Amino acid sequence: MTDQVYERLLRQYQPLMMKVMCRCQVKKSQPDYEDYVQILRLALFQKSQVRDLSIPNRRTVTLLYNFFLWQVRDTQRRQKRFEELVEKVLQTPPAQQTAFETTLELHDQLTRSFPALTFGEQRYLAGSLCYKLSPMEMSRYYAVSHTAVLKWRKRLKKRWCALDFF
Repeated sequence: MTDQVYERLLRQYQPLMMKVMCRCQVKKSQPDYEDYVQILRLALFQKSQVRDLSIPNRRTVTLLYNFFLWQVRDTQRRQKRFEELVEKVLQTPPAQQTAFETTLELHDQLTRSFPALTFGEQRYLAGSLCYKLSPMEMSRYYAVSHTAVLKWRKRLKKRWCALDFF
C-alpha cells in the first residue's frame, strides 16, 4: 500500500474515527487524545492490509466502526486496570511494601513494564503485590490451575531477572 492510498483512506474514514472517539468519550482536551488517534490509525492500517477499504459500503463501515470501538475500549480498560493496580500498590502500608527502596521507584518500574506484560503476569503482580497471595491462593482466587500461576511467575522472573525483583 502506498502512502497516497493510506492518506486517502485516512481522510475517507476520519469522520468514522471521530465518531468512535465521541462514543468512547475521548475528548481533544484529554492528554492521551493523540494516543487514541494513533491507535485508530494503526487499526485502519491493519484492516486495510486484510480488506479492500477503498470503496466503502455499509458492511465495511459497520465492521470498521466495531473494530475501532473495540480497539479504543480495550485500551481504556487496560489503562484503567493499570491505574487501579498502581493505586492499590501505592496504598499499601510501608511495612508491606516490596523490596524497592521507595514507592516512587516502584511506580516508575510498574509504569514502564506493566503494559508489556501478559495478562497472566499482570494478574500475578496484582495478586502478589496488592493482595499478598501465595501461588496456591492465587490459583483459587483467579480460578486457574496452580501450574498456570507458576508459569506466570516463571515468565515474570525471566522478564525481570535483571531487576532483582524476586
